[in-house]
This record gives sequence, structure tokens and C-alpha cells, in this order.
Amino acid sequence: MADYEVIKFFRDMLDNDHPYSVGDPFPRHGKEVSAKRIEELSTVKNRRHTPLIRKVGNGSKQEFEAPEVVEVVEETVETPTEETAEVVETVETTVYGKAELEEMKLAEIRELAKTLGFKISSTSKENAIAEFLEKQN
Repeated sequence: MADYEVIKFFRDMLDNDHPYSVGDPFPRHGKEVSAKRIEELSTVKNRRHTPLIRKVGNGSKQEFEAPEVVEVVEETVETPTEETAEVVETVETTVYGKAELEEMKLAEIRELAKTLGFKISSTSKENAIAEFLEKQN
């Protein structure tokens, strides 16, 4: 199995809530995990909806590749300073796609929407996905 490292602190609920800190190897020494668990933790397909581990190889860290459903939006924000210079900031926004939302339960979609600052009122999963996609744009 390939080596992975932790990129966000988490407690592994499938390993007696074992804590993993940023930079820790995953899985811990002597523990074996399934390919499905690796996929879950290295993508947004987990309860926190954010990658928690990334693959490392040959002793050097590889750049993390975001899943297709994530797009980066850049905006220029002007902030006055003493010299009235412009400050440019990059704002990252996660955009969830229909395929990813279809893999979630209705309750998970509602919770994700809540964390993004909007409410889903639909009671069917299909309508909730449509409402979610409309509101995030």
C-alpha cells in the first residue's frame, strides 16, 4: 500500500478514535486500512467533506490534487493602505457538483448547505440537489 500523510487533524472513528495530527503518516504503524477508506479520507467523501490525507511517494511530498468538483475562483480585492497600494487576495470557493451530491444522503446535503450559509427546504433528495446547485451559484 502507498504511504499517506495527514493534511488536517482528525480522529479515526474506525480505529477507536485514534488522533492523527498534520504530518502524521497514515495509517499508523501496524494498522491496515482498505482502499475504500483511503479514498474516503483523501477526497471529500467523508463526514467533514474535505480531504484529510494525501499520498506521498519516494520520501518527498507530492502536491495535493483537488477533486474535479472543486474549482478555484480568484477575485481581486482592493484594500487601501497608507501608501494607497492595492492588495490582491485569492479567494477559494468550493463548488459541489451533481454527481458528488448524489452520493450523499439528504441529511448530509442539508448539513453541507448549512455550513455554506444557506438552507435547503426541499424534502426529496432530487429536489434538494437541484436546490443546492441553484443556491451555490
